[in-house]
Amino acid sequence: WVWALNNVGAKKILDWRSLDLAPVLLEPTVRYFKNLIQNQAPISAYNAFNAIKKINNSSEISRAGRLGDTIGFSFFEEMRAVFGSSDWRLHYVRDWYRFCSDCGYELFSSEVSAELQEKTVGGNRKGHSVLSFDPEEGPLTDLEITGLLNALNARRHSNSMSLPEKVALWLCIALGCNPIQFALLSEDGVEVIG
Repeated sequence: WVWALNNVGAKKILDWRSLDLAPVLLEPTVRYFKNLIQNQAPISAYNAFNAIKKINNSSEISRAGRLGDTIGFSFFEEMRAVFGSSDWRLHYVRDWYRFCSDCGYELFSSEVSAELQEKTVGGNRKGHSVLSFDPEEGPLTDLEITGLLNALNARRHSNSMSLPEKVALWLCIALGCNPIQFALLSEDGVEVIG
């Protein structure tokens, strides 16, 4: 009931106990995630799973699962309300429905799937903090970077920092706050000069 994804960096888990689905919906959903894990990045499967968990809030999904009836289009509008300002996550739900329909599972209609493909799902907000130069969430300014580099150079000449501390700080400057870059580093990727 708990699937650990092979994700670089933070551990990502799909906990099926948190997905309260009728048995007739569980099999197609498991098959969808098996396919997703085989063909996409672990973080994509993890994000899709978190979005699909929200279908527990759909009365249409619940009705269809209970009665063994086709899931009608109304579930998509219910999901739009559930996601609210994060409605860009609807693409995960749409992809799940399309996959299950394409595989011929009984509760999924090809007509509803085609109708879902016609619906526009927006994207999430990207780069807002950087583009707006947000002082808390945005990038360091040129002045801040210069000050940081000058302080590091001063520490380097005074030998008041250990080599691991220096390496860690320089890597932070070079790689930014991208944890995946750090996780992919290996010991043989670092060469000590001088």
